[in-house]
Amino acid sequence: MIFSIIPFVWQTNAVILLTAGALYIFSLLHGFKILIVNSFLKVFFMFSAFIMIISFFGEFRALETGVALLLILSIVKMFELNNIRDYYLFLVINLLMVVAQLLTVYSLSVLVYAFAYCVFLYLFINYIKSENDKKEIKAQRNKALREIFYWSIPVSVIFFLVFPRLLIGNIFFNTVKQKNKTGFANELNPGSLSKVINDPTPVFRASFLSEKKVTVPLMYWRGGVLESTDGFNWRPGPISRITMRRKKRSKAKIKYRIDFENFQSSTLFLLKNTFQVDMLSRGYLKRGVADNFEVRVLSNQKIKYQGVVSNGEALKLSSKKRKRLTQIPQRIKDSQFYQWATSLKENKINEVIGRYQEYLGENKFTYTLSPGLMNRDSPLDDFFFNKRTGLCEHFASSLAMLLRIKKIPTRIVVGFHGGIYNNLSDYFIIRNEDAHAWLEYWEDAKGWSRVDPTSFVAPDRLSFGAFTFNQLEELGEGEDMEAFFKRQNSSIVQKIRFAIDMIYYRLNNSFINYDFDSQKDFFQKFKFFQKNMRGKLIFLLIAFIVAVSFALTYFVKNTSSKVNRAHAIYQKLCRKLSKKYGLTVKPARNPNIVFNNLLKHDKFSFDTVKLWEEFALNYNDILFNTRRDKNKDKDKLKRLKLILKALN
Repeated sequence: MIFSIIPFVWQTNAVILLTAGALYIFSLLHGFKILIVNSFLKVFFMFSAFIMIISFFGEFRALETGVALLLILSIVKMFELNNIRDYYLFLVINLLMVVAQLLTVYSLSVLVYAFAYCVFLYLFINYIKSENDKKEIKAQRNKALREIFYWSIPVSVIFFLVFPRLLIGNIFFNTVKQKNKTGFANELNPGSLSKVINDPTPVFRASFLSEKKVTVPLMYWRGGVLESTDGFNWRPGPISRITMRRKKRSKAKIKYRIDFENFQSSTLFLLKNTFQVDMLSRGYLKRGVADNFEVRVLSNQKIKYQGVVSNGEALKLSSKKRKRLTQIPQRIKDSQFYQWATSLKENKINEVIGRYQEYLGENKFTYTLSPGLMNRDSPLDDFFFNKRTGLCEHFASSLAMLLRIKKIPTRIVVGFHGGIYNNLSDYFIIRNEDAHAWLEYWEDAKGWSRVDPTSFVAPDRLSFGAFTFNQLEELGEGEDMEAFFKRQNSSIVQKIRFAIDMIYYRLNNSFINYDFDSQKDFFQKFKFFQKNMRGKLIFLLIAFIVAVSFALTYFVKNTSSKVNRAHAIYQKLCRKLSKKYGLTVKPARNPNIVFNNLLKHDKFSFDTVKLWEEFALNYNDILFNTRRDKNKDKDKLKRLKLILKALN
């Protein structure tokens, strides 16, 4: 039971887990006869858990409700595991629970785990069933199951390729909320990124589809756009009109594809001047607060989309928005930072940014992954005049406030920068450690321009990416930095990681992400399917199902008559043995079990034992042998009749 819930613990409600854990402990105590639980308590446990689950989720048809009920039911069943049928029912409940939870998960690794779990269940059931069987019977059953498995592989492949992909959404209401810990948040609280900046968990993968690509230093994946601030922390502003648009007659410059690692609704991460987004997964696409996009998924699909970068042109910035983008909170006007900013003679954008960079160099500011907390009352002053060390978010926030004080419209952008390049399959892996913040300022002639103050204190962070930059502690004394980075990225361990990630990524795209569009691309390679593909696929699928149905009908009809005749002979033999020896003989599926029970009475000669063993071998061969041979089956039936006469 534990193995059926392990991969899904993270999405199971804590209250349900605690209740299930308490019942599980009671079932173990009952199993070891430390605590006896009577039928009344079992019913009470089940009824109480049922009421709690329904009241907690408030929806009987919700998928999470069904999973919780199956979990409780499987634990209650543990109180009465008395015979083989109880074990069978217990295993079936657990299998249903795994299948139900698979509807809420979109991961290849979990599918592999579920397959391994099903194999384990099969081996366990086979062990229970064949515990009393002889070697011949076990061999026959295993042979039949192997042949069924071999035939199931090509049939499954055909159904996988041909069965039409229809968008019907979830059959059940999915109330499972999957929260992913990522380095992206649609807000900025300087210091918060230090919690995830060392987390190597992948967030998405990016591949470039055009000949022209973006290098790592310029690879800014824009997510949230933040316009409102209290002087140090930043939040999204109100929804407003777009400020940039695609330039007329502008051709696509760069085309790229994004594949999310986890199932989630999210802000899309885009390169600058991405004015066209084509969703490759099902979902509602809408514009966000500023010049960005958001998507809400329709079903359990990982987000995937294509973006197209074009030349952009600036629209007019309204006076209302200009006022909001130059807003300065009162706490900043009373700060030491405000006095310093207003004392600067520079007012032009480039001059102000240059003076800021000079100040950082003169006062030896440093970039650190663990900046600590700033003074709550005046965090900006504490960072800028006292600690003088911080992450990207500290530098972005301080420069943004400086530009606003100089009446320059400014906003913060949060997202990711760079990524690890997998040269085995030509794509980038963007991880939590790539989380980043920078700022954009407005010029009426150009529109929004990016400036990243992290480059003033840690240029290598932007040149080589977060993963490589974070390995600087291993840099040898006097060793060339560029040579060190090349050596790290070409190590055997790194190549193995890239190979594993490439296999995982490709299998996800070709197997789990195999939708109607992928199906269409596959079959359009053949001339026969280039016109009316869906109709031809449905026709072939129906023809295939009809052919399989006829084959199964022929197989069952060809074998059932012989099986029925063999079973009739077996029943006659059991009745004759009952009369002859005065024993109660009830026909079972396996004659060996019946005969082993009869041997306890010690009334049979050596010749009778041999005849019975021969009878059991022929009988089981007719029942379990999948490769039918009419002549051999006739001979076996004749032999069964002769043995029946001989045992009279």
